[in-house]
Amino acid sequence: MVEAIAMTGISQLRFGRFTVVPLVVFATLGAGSAAAQSEPAASRDRPDERGEQLEEITVLGRRPLRTLRIEAEAARERVFDLFNSFNSNSEFRIHCSNAARSGTRITQRVCRPQYADSATRDAGRQFLGALFFECTVGGAAAPSTPFDNEACVHRVSGVAQTAVSEVGLKDRQLANEVQRLAHENQEFRRAIAEYHAAEARYEAARRAEEPALRASVMVIATRGATAPSERAVREPAILAPQPIELATPEVASRGGRAGALREGWVKLRYSVLADGSTADVRVVDAMPAELDLLSAVAAARTWMFEPASVDDEPIDWHNNIAVIVLDREPPGHEEPLPFAQAYEEVAELITSGLYEQAKSRSERMQREHAFTLEEVGLALMQRAALEHALGDPHAALDAVRRATQPAVVMLEDEELKIALEHRFALEIQLGRAVDALETYERRNTLERLKSRDPIARQAAALRQALQNPETSLAAQGRLNGDGQWVHTLTWGTVAVGDLDGHIENLEVECSRNKAALPFEADVELTIPETWGECALFVHGVPNTTFTLYEFREPM
Repeated sequence: MVEAIAMTGISQLRFGRFTVVPLVVFATLGAGSAAAQSEPAASRDRPDERGEQLEEITVLGRRPLRTLRIEAEAARERVFDLFNSFNSNSEFRIHCSNAARSGTRITQRVCRPQYADSATRDAGRQFLGALFFECTVGGAAAPSTPFDNEACVHRVSGVAQTAVSEVGLKDRQLANEVQRLAHENQEFRRAIAEYHAAEARYEAARRAEEPALRASVMVIATRGATAPSERAVREPAILAPQPIELATPEVASRGGRAGALREGWVKLRYSVLADGSTADVRVVDAMPAELDLLSAVAAARTWMFEPASVDDEPIDWHNNIAVIVLDREPPGHEEPLPFAQAYEEVAELITSGLYEQAKSRSERMQREHAFTLEEVGLALMQRAALEHALGDPHAALDAVRRATQPAVVMLEDEELKIALEHRFALEIQLGRAVDALETYERRNTLERLKSRDPIARQAAALRQALQNPETSLAAQGRLNGDGQWVHTLTWGTVAVGDLDGHIENLEVECSRNKAALPFEADVELTIPETWGECALFVHGVPNTTFTLYEFREPM
């Protein structure tokens, strides 16, 4: 009997580190600002007011960005204070406080209306109470996970959703009240105009100080040295290609957010021909999706290498991977307030059990607010937590693997430790044993784990199992939205089983050869060892699931 490695995950994903409360956006502030600017010019032309304006202009260029940010926030809070003094509805009262981001001591100034606080608090209390006392086997004291009963989870999510269902109505009522006061009260209208002016000064200064965006290229080995593939070509006379000239793509000077430059990365697969040029360049993955992928591919097509060789004779070499990273130099220091607010909104929706709403808001957050590598990494880890809560380990693993790309620094060390632990657990759950060992080594490099740690024990068990000559590998796969799944092979004999859906064909791309493979379920295919390191591509109908079996030797 051939032994297949099968182990389960060990930890539950967390939500992340930002706990910044979302700011209520008054849709009518712009109208109020315009109303203030339409006042007679004589009121703005008195000598004392001209003097104040001239003095402000004189010092504007010398004030640091942080000072302008504080001034804008102070002007905003004056608007809120005036609103509270004129408003008679206690539910609409806006309060501001310093909120700490989770996982750090840094605080941010956040403001929100009373009704939003109350609704979120009630929703969270109702959801968690019902979840742990109604949906677990035996109640909260039971050793099971709270997600055992899917129907119950959906029911208590509906209870929590009722608690927040009136927030949209309250938002519209609040907007109407702000609009009414802006038209009736000159002092309130002027405060709104002053806030807009302060915000405009801050935005202008921030755009002027925006650091340049740079592009860099990192060529990646197909399989890390921590868990080398047994398919690696060992002939000493074979040399892999070495880079000579790696051009980088031209980067845009502006991004989607006003004055923002979008950081991110593009992962490419390509061949290096015997003349040192590249061919068959295509995008493997990219984050965020809004990056200019065509420019990245165009740059890679100009790359030059010292070609691979056998006994000093140049040869074509396939299955090469490189990552183009776009980041700022020096790194930006602006506090990512829009991202933090959106991040907290998603976290609150997850806590309330409103997973589909959280997923939609998460996609919008990544599109509109994730502009730095750190923001991209945190958004991906939050998405992994969300997919985990939805019971989709494939999507959760995709997100956490993107967040922990070895070639790209997106998370701080403490965050990266947690992320790698989650990645390790998901890779084991889906049968990616060799990938899990590589992830374990990366986690151990950051901080050595004790031998009795559960992760260390699982890694030791994996190594021992892989030493057994009768062990097979059994990776659970699912075709993505494009109908594709890619896997780096460890051994040369493979078979696809447990098929649920439709697979059209297989392709294999190895260092020294690539080919289309015939597909038939539960039939073994053996790839010649002389082809070298290989990636297997499975094509078919999106969301098709299957198990890929790998064996050391053919039957």
